[in-house]
Amino acid sequence: MKQPLILIDIDNTLFDSGTFRQKLFTHLSKRIQKFGVKITPEICQEIYNSHIQKYGLFVPDEFINALLENKGKKEGVLEIIEGALFDTKFMKSHFYQETFQVLEKLSAIGTLGIFSQGNTKFQNAKIKSIKHFFHKEHIHIVENKKNIFEKIISKYDAEKVYLIDDFLSILFSVKKRFPNVTVIWMKRGRYAAKQEPIRGFIPDATVTNLQDALPLIKEK
Repeated sequence: MKQPLILIDIDNTLFDSGTFRQKLFTHLSKRIQKFGVKITPEICQEIYNSHIQKYGLFVPDEFINALLENKGKKEGVLEIIEGALFDTKFMKSHFYQETFQVLEKLSAIGTLGIFSQGNTKFQNAKIKSIKHFFHKEHIHIVENKKNIFEKIISKYDAEKVYLIDDFLSILFSVKKRFPNVTVIWMKRGRYAAKQEPIRGFIPDATVTNLQDALPLIKEK
């Protein structure tokens, strides 16, 4: 691999997950109510929050089960929910405005990969429309980044590697173990404002959109 490897997170880096959830839960609630099942967007959000706290990630099957608990599995409702959750056309509309253009430019100067935390089926549905920019062998979707990053990053120890992520703690852990990896903090999304500085650690760069990361990689 002569080109640098650029590993990119999905949520809040490529994909506007906050806006997606908000619109998804509203859309889902309206569609379910047509079947006489009354579930508000607020209930969807509450279930989502409880599952993130319990599992550490969004688990579609568990979310669906919780939605339908004590509601009765009326014919067609399950299909409606699954169809809404995995609607790739709907997902495509929630990538950040610059995502497609910047990925095209980055793919010309480096080998693109993904390092994302989440449910594999759900995350793969999100990236279906951009998957052609990435090399299959460099797509890593895992349940817990902190538990697996060393195994993944060590594969590229001899390469020039960039990591773009919205979680400061992940960037810190990677940089501490692999000092030669260039870590870029994507400071946007619901976690950005909540993340406290990590004493003694400053990312190699901090950006608020993917476009700003492009010249940083070109300069290297």
